[in-house]
Amino acid sequence: EILILPRYRSQISELKKNLDCKVRVLSEVVNGNELLQQVNVFVGSGGTMTAEAALLGIPTISYNAVPNLVQDYLVRRKLVILESNPDKITTIIEKFLSSDNYAIEKNAKKVLMSMEDPYKKLIQVIKNK
Repeated sequence: EILILPRYRSQISELKKNLDCKVRVLSEVVNGNELLQQVNVFVGSGGTMTAEAALLGIPTISYNAVPNLVQDYLVRRKLVILESNPDKITTIIEKFLSSDNYAIEKNAKKVLMSMEDPYKKLIQVIKNK
């Protein structure tokens, strides 16, 4: 099943009108973490959900994204693949779906464990002001 979570309300009707009935366009607010727990591959546009998917060990492709530091880091760490060609994206998705992707999950855990807890850092910064 293919799910699409549009960013803007104006995209919902346009997507529903133009896409095959095999594609489900989500029109209500969803819990991003719950949604990500159910996917096998994530295709995003370089934003927060792209980073979350990658760090959860979900095979992740970033399509036509505006460059940003987080995405650049995740690409360097081989957790996100940048691609804007739809045919190549299809090939990458097929590869992900036919693999067990254990190496991606293992790499994501390693990267996540190397990161600093932002809550602790925030408390430290506030106390030092």
